[in-house]
Amino acid sequence: MNPVLLGAILVATCGIIPGALAAPAMLDMPASTEAPSHMTSTSQDAVLWSQTFHATIPHSDGTATHKLVFGCTDDALLYSLNLYVSEGSGEYTIRSDSVRLDGMALDHAGYLNQDEIRTDIVLSEPIRLSAERFPLALSGSGSLMIPIETTNGTGGAKVVVDVRHISGSQTVCSLSAFTPTKVGGLFPLDADFGGFGSIMLESTMAGVTDFNSYLEEIGEDWMLEVVIQDTVGAEIQELADDLSSEGVTAYLGPPDFLGLMTLREHNSDVVALSCCGTSSPLNEPDGVFRTSPSDARLGADLARLMWHNGIRVLLPVWTDDPWNNNYRNDIATSFAGLGGAVDDGITQDAGMRLGDLGAEIRDRIVLLADTHGDNRVAVFSLPTEDLLFLETMSTHQGAERVRWFGTDYTARDARYTNNPAISGFVSATGYTALQVEGTGPNLETVRQGLTEATGKVATHDMLAAYESAWILGLAIQHSQSMDPERLKEAIPYVAQRHFGTLGPMVLDSNGDLSPSSIEVWSVHDGEWALVGVMR
Repeated sequence: MNPVLLGAILVATCGIIPGALAAPAMLDMPASTEAPSHMTSTSQDAVLWSQTFHATIPHSDGTATHKLVFGCTDDALLYSLNLYVSEGSGEYTIRSDSVRLDGMALDHAGYLNQDEIRTDIVLSEPIRLSAERFPLALSGSGSLMIPIETTNGTGGAKVVVDVRHISGSQTVCSLSAFTPTKVGGLFPLDADFGGFGSIMLESTMAGVTDFNSYLEEIGEDWMLEVVIQDTVGAEIQELADDLSSEGVTAYLGPPDFLGLMTLREHNSDVVALSCCGTSSPLNEPDGVFRTSPSDARLGADLARLMWHNGIRVLLPVWTDDPWNNNYRNDIATSFAGLGGAVDDGITQDAGMRLGDLGAEIRDRIVLLADTHGDNRVAVFSLPTEDLLFLETMSTHQGAERVRWFGTDYTARDARYTNNPAISGFVSATGYTALQVEGTGPNLETVRQGLTEATGKVATHDMLAAYESAWILGLAIQHSQSMDPERLKEAIPYVAQRHFGTLGPMVLDSNGDLSPSSIEVWSVHDGEWALVGVMR
């Protein structure tokens, strides 16, 4: 069904009285579209390998644990792994159940020898993994980690590892060491966008706290530690260089497009998980991963929703900055691709607030509505000061004649419905925004916690920030590595298998979230309402 606007009442020269305007009809959901497949496969001949690797246990005073990590560039079946430690002073210990496959503990006995260890970590009769016996299945992004504990200041011992495995003819395996290091946290901690940076940091650190509790529960001996840096008034390049000198190889954030773009341009090998730097110029296969959909994806979904509901003319109004310009272009391109007409729109000049153009925007709306019909025209708004802008627009009779749409960050925001100066306007225009549908088992618990911590209804951006900590932490645990190249392989693998708040987080070929369903939220009768789900 098409949206229908039933009219408006302007009282004196003041704003629209909440509840004085009838809300447009509920939007109808377009038919489901088939989600693109992002799985790639490579064909390799299977080869039975027998390989020998060498390592050295570094010297350390007292007691220390040296974590040897065996990993391959593709999936492998391990049939045996024999480990030898050369004779030396002190003790070498492998504690029972301390070996980890893809980050998960294996059931095995402990080993202790004051002179020399020779042990079959994987026996010729393979370790029991389930009701039946199998070889150890090692994923290409995963690892087999063997922690060797040294005492009495032992060091310099030579380690030899013999491995028999089946894998592809082009698979390369290696033996390395795992030393957990801190990760960087780059966030703009100011009042812009309603404290956006601070809210995303709070959400991210909630994820860090819960992930560290998980590590403690499963007996890991390391924690995810974040070195937080405020990017406001600072050069991100300098912050990144300082963090790199401290051994940082991976980042949580930045949550903003410009910060994320600057970090990537400064270091093309960077690994960063961002909740919200979703602008389309970052849509490239690299080390930047985003736990929210790109603006190009949401722009396409929003255009499809509009078109399905009979809207044929789109009026963009936006603040002139890189993020808003890119988002405006994304939705305009998608809407025009469906056959719609996109007005040149109205954007603010330097030093002017978009609300100062309220009369001009109203006149353009009236002109388009008179020409094409109220039900066939919609406004897509991207203001910086959204509440002030909507408050201004509510005073311009005629601006409420057509539907209004906003960005995903505004969905379910209580400020829109609790503010009497704009609640009537957003109800009259059926103000609509999209959200990723949360399907994970921890959704409501985490959402409530984030709301209590930030004072803001938890949007999918906040959930994405929370999950970014989990995904990076799980990738480190899965690969037992801080190597950026290993993390780039592990992140999509663990994301798709992680059931947190948003459900399985499938990442597309650019490393961006590719959700299977999108919620449509609109304001009706002064309240946010879930009007449907797009699939």
